[in-house]
Amino acid sequence: MPESHRDTLLWAPTDLGLVLDTGSGSGASVGVVIAGSLGAVQQLPVGTRSAQGLLPIVDQLLVSRNRSPQDIRWVALTTGPGSFTGLRVGLTFAKMLAMAGGVGLVAIDSCDALEASFREWMEREETVRAQTARLHTILDAQRGQLFARRRMIETKGNAVHLSTPTAIEIVNPTDWARDLTSDDWVCGPGLGKLDDDFWNSLASPPQVAPSELQLIDLAVLARLAVDRIDRKEWTDPARLVPNYQRRSAAEEKRDPR
Repeated sequence: MPESHRDTLLWAPTDLGLVLDTGSGSGASVGVVIAGSLGAVQQLPVGTRSAQGLLPIVDQLLVSRNRSPQDIRWVALTTGPGSFTGLRVGLTFAKMLAMAGGVGLVAIDSCDALEASFREWMEREETVRAQTARLHTILDAQRGQLFARRRMIETKGNAVHLSTPTAIEIVNPTDWARDLTSDDWVCGPGLGKLDDDFWNSLASPPQVAPSELQLIDLAVLARLAVDRIDRKEWTDPARLVPNYQRRSAAEEKRDPR
């Protein structure tokens, strides 16, 4: 981000903000962050297809906290991978706030948010685990495929550290599963696409994270945002783009290269 853009944003983590996840399909949601903590949360109606459709929902949330849209100082949002339409709605809404109202933006990769939830859960539950293992994060890539990436899990006492992730791949579930071991962990919304027959067919089934780790946790998203704002890691709205990871179905049909 250009220094000139960063320097114009004087907002602090304690200022009122919004956290937004619109790429998770039926799990899409928005929350208000006050004094660095998540307050009211609202699920987005399935089929919300425009940034304008978000406005009354956000307004209702703010009214519930005796606030108005003019009080918003920053918005953090997930950038994908995820639903094409959902990601487009969220980014359009965030850019609208930034360009019209001087609101600061914090873009967070959806996999980063999911993996942060997993790390917090591991530390909180003090889960029995190997000193080193792998975390596989999977999301629905449509067309019967998954978005998948890996990190190494390293533990020191009760602290859990995640290594730099691999690049995201688009894989068939059966091909992805060939490399799994019983020491591995799997998290993310892609788990909802895999049934019991799939897991029972594996010679060495991995450990599956609990169901609450299948969707973006807005409280975790808020903590990630507050940390980045504290370090003044703002996102330039002119460079904010969705992380689709693949072309749309229509584009792939026209040009299957």
